Amino acid sequence: MKLLKIGLIMLLLVTLGSPVPGQGSDKQGEPEKTAAGLSEPQKVVWDYFAAYIAWLEYDGKKGDETFKTIKPVPNRSLDPGYVTQHYIDSYHKLMQENEKTTPPGEVGFLDYDPIICAQDWPESMARASVVLVKNTETEASVKVDLWGKKSAPPLMVKLKKLPDGWRIDAIVCGKDDFDSLYQAMKKKDQQRKN
Repeated sequence: MKLLKIGLIMLLLVTLGSPVPGQGSDKQGEPEKTAAGLSEPQKVVWDYFAAYIAWLEYDGKKGDETFKTIKPVPNRSLDPGYVTQHYIDSYHKLMQENEKTTPPGEVGFLDYDPIICAQDWPESMARASVVLVKNTETEASVKVDLWGKKSAPPLMVKLKKLPDGWRIDAIVCGKDDFDSLYQAMKKKDQQRKN
């Protein structure tokens, strides 16, 4: 019996993996720690996506009876500590329009997560990169590759400097941010109705 318990613990440890120093978390469900050596805009972006991916992982597993978490992981995707009010308003407007314009039983215009610009997400930020592209006194742009693959197109994150620090103002998937996706969605819905 004791050997069975040890075997199960070993299997669990192998399945979960071990965190890479500076990249992982020592507590289940918590976002990964910020990578050292990043500029302030990069740190905000890194921390935001680490928190969001940790929440996606938690949310995806919380219905699994075998998943036991130490504590719930909050969804901080609209946390004013990370994002501007414009971002929050644009996101809400986009999601409401998607819900309103999606016929019952259909997927809808947004068939992917507009925060990560994909249907799936990486399990962690272990392979991610965040590259500062532009940094002025008031605005910054950071290119984000969540997968560490050259085949996956990177996201472009636009930040604004507020009195409290840097905040994400837009995420651009290809050429679209939340505002342009909203406009495209309205246009497609209008065409569908005509």
